[in-house]
Amino acid sequence: MGPLLFTARSLARKALAARAVWAGGRRTAFTYKKIPAHCFLSLSLRKMNTANGLLLAAFICGTVYSTVDKTVCLNSRPRILCLHGGGQSAPQFKAMLTELTSRCKSHEFYFPAAIEPGHVWVRDPASKSNPTTDPHWAKQTNDFIDGYIAQHGPFDGILGYSQGSMYATYTIARMQPGTFRFAVLFCGYLPLTHQGLLQTINSAAPLNVTSLLFMSENDYVIPSAFTMAQSKVFANSTILKSARAGHRVPPSTDDAFPGTVAFIKLHGNNSCARNAPIAKQAGASGVSISLIIFSVFILALVFACVVTIGVFCFYKQNTYAALNHT
Repeated sequence: MGPLLFTARSLARKALAARAVWAGGRRTAFTYKKIPAHCFLSLSLRKMNTANGLLLAAFICGTVYSTVDKTVCLNSRPRILCLHGGGQSAPQFKAMLTELTSRCKSHEFYFPAAIEPGHVWVRDPASKSNPTTDPHWAKQTNDFIDGYIAQHGPFDGILGYSQGSMYATYTIARMQPGTFRFAVLFCGYLPLTHQGLLQTINSAAPLNVTSLLFMSENDYVIPSAFTMAQSKVFANSTILKSARAGHRVPPSTDDAFPGTVAFIKLHGNNSCARNAPIAKQAGASGVSISLIIFSVFILALVFACVVTIGVFCFYKQNTYAALNHT
């Protein structure tokens, strides 16, 4: 409906401007954008008829839609879901990202806290030499994240660190395409000790989400080879390497920091185009209630304008007809 109203507004403005110029006796070329709106609107009111009325209604409705649409976009900053590392709290991760978030003030960062014991997103198997095979091993966390996204989303991007990076990859794989437009993953890996979760990722690969993966040569917790394997499940991935960051998000002094900031700003600059999230397991509706309400409002406005102008035209024509018979 949006493109239709924008097109109607543009055509109506041109037609009304053309009528205004013609009625004013100037039959030369003109630029309709330079004609003040109130000039041809007042002219249209003085020379009101059905054609001018419909054009005026289209122009008014398109203008209202354009104004509201721009306001919604300006007030809707790109949102990023941030998943902390295993054993780390949400406030600790938020503090770790302070330098990054301070450079991306046009974005909103959300920090949910893992609900599993020990502040982890996925529980470890009884023995790492004996991987789990249950594809629903992380169901409790999945239900929590689905609810969090439904309450605070939609999200443009997802960001994860360490185990949060692994779980972010799994989350992208288990959700409908379009839930996230980009991913920023630090010191990540694939869930090799959870074969059921890994199968979900492999089944969905290649993941069609633009991704940035960061690794450090002196990360003695997650080897770079693990992060490289993680990058292979994405269709479009960018890899940033550090020689000294260690097992952490790159600080502002690291060579990889500017590239991380640039990636977030580049891929998170179109918040209005994001899709509502639909989790496969949650079965949530992807239709925005606010969008429905706004669409109904615009349709009602169009109807009211058309009816009002139609009544005005009818009254005016009848009045002229009565005067001509007297």
